[in-house]
Amino acid sequence: MAEQLRNALIKRQQLLELTNLSNTALFDKLNPKSRYHDPSFPKRIYLSSRTVRWRLGDVLDWIEACPRDPMINSKGLQ
Repeated sequence: MAEQLRNALIKRQQLLELTNLSNTALFDKLNPKSRYHDPSFPKRIYLSSRTVRWRLGDVLDWIEACPRDPMINSKGLQ
């Protein structure tokens, strides 16, 4: 069951909610020409020319790998 959830495909809006990114920040991370490009960011999965999804497990792994702000953790906020 857990493996099925990790393989689930999520829409852009769900990705934005999970990562707390704006649309602009998302597209900056995906754009190799942007100075904010993140090659470790989960790859898009194209279902059609206009339909894009991301694999939930890849997104969760990326979130876990992101550095944490030590000031937030020291105050007990997560």
